[in-house]
Amino acid sequence: MGGVEEAKSGCEEKVRELAELSEVYDPDNIRSALQEAAHQSDLEAENIAERFLAGDIDVDHFLMDYVEIRKVSKFTNFKKATATLVSY
Repeated sequence: MGGVEEAKSGCEEKVRELAELSEVYDPDNIRSALQEAAHQSDLEAENIAERFLAGDIDVDHFLMDYVEIRKVSKFTNFKKATATLVSY
């Protein structure tokens, strides 16, 4: 009987793993995470712009930091849009 109990326990563990992975890779969860990441990038870009306008950073650092964070934001928004198209 021990073999049956082991098999049952192993199967139950695999079902739990499947449920966890299904939640992680759920398209709605992925879109939400991408949306939050894009929002955070936008907030960071806004913060960089405000620091520049306040004179806290020079033009070179502003351009380097601002352009980089805007690229991240745009790319994240692109991935979100692509994920939306693929899931429908």
